[in-house]
Amino acid sequence: MIAFFAATPYQVFNCINILKNYYKSESADIYILTFACDMSDLYCSLKKSNIFENVYLFENIMKPKNKLGVIKDFIFTDSYILKTLRSKKYDKLFLTCVGDRNDLFYNKLLKNNKNLELYFYDEGIGIYINGFYQSSSNMLLFYKILNYKYSVENFKKAFVYSPELVISNINCELEKIPKVDKKSNFDLFNRVFYHKIEDNYDLYKYIYLDQYFSKYVDEDEYKKTYKFDHNHILEIIANKIGVKNLIIKKHPVTPYDQYNLNFYNVSKDYKIPWEIIQLNFDMSNKVLITVNSTSVLTPKMIFNEEPYVIIIGKALKNENSNLKFWNDNLERMIFKFKCTYEESKKIIVPESLEEFEDKLEEINNKLGNL
Repeated sequence: MIAFFAATPYQVFNCINILKNYYKSESADIYILTFACDMSDLYCSLKKSNIFENVYLFENIMKPKNKLGVIKDFIFTDSYILKTLRSKKYDKLFLTCVGDRNDLFYNKLLKNNKNLELYFYDEGIGIYINGFYQSSSNMLLFYKILNYKYSVENFKKAFVYSPELVISNINCELEKIPKVDKKSNFDLFNRVFYHKIEDNYDLYKYIYLDQYFSKYVDEDEYKKTYKFDHNHILEIIANKIGVKNLIIKKHPVTPYDQYNLNFYNVSKDYKIPWEIIQLNFDMSNKVLITVNSTSVLTPKMIFNEEPYVIIIGKALKNENSNLKFWNDNLERMIFKFKCTYEESKKIIVPESLEEFEDKLEEINNKLGNL
């Protein structure tokens, strides 16, 4: 039997895809974690879907950001979580490669599952460019005292959509997750994630992928020197291609009042995963624009569709060296990603905002206005 742990809708999507492609005849449980976002609706729909034998909701886990809080969770684990994990028998465990909580789940399950095989799976940009999470020397000493195993040193392999794009962790075994065929998987994924999509993406050629950047900035320094402003970028886009041709795919955490709702089309379906939007709409002839969100890469990585992609993080970094959301590993990954396209010129990383404007005009002239 298999255990999956997931903390975001995208992770749930990947767990279902792995189960469907590799372990269709095996029983599996999924554990839904709530530390990253509200997963209550998804938890309920998963229970109704019958995809997994059991669906568990773990709410009281790893909320403290400091190491003492994490250690407290290890020693005084929530009673419901501890009781649930101690009662289960598994031979395979799937986790993301992010954070100390992996080691908690792994070691609690190991007590009754001595032959448990551990696998990591694709959770987004981290597994491609950041490397596996490295616990501090203090945490590793703590594991040693408790006789815990460190998950990063004991996993068998990692399941990812595009092994050829992995910059870090290239010495581990990588298993390629198959691309999702929309027609054959439409009903399956919509049954779990679908909540009536209000926005008609067929009406828009340009999609701006919103991001929430607080974790990338030094708050005190930015208050003095620079505040990233999506609206400046949106003004450039709207002036070049016409605001009626643009929709903003809002990040779940971004407040609506960040944007001029009387002027811009802002998505109402911010709770519906981007992958489900892609499942329901053809992205092949869209133009996806972002600062550095790898969400613009998933139409190709997951569904094998090739929209135009414009990533402006480098242009912003060149204008302001204080910006921390662009690095060499990300640039290397995007360069590799271009090679997966039949028409690599559709992947654009402008060096400046002036070049960004020129590329928008060039694409708009090629595609024509709606």
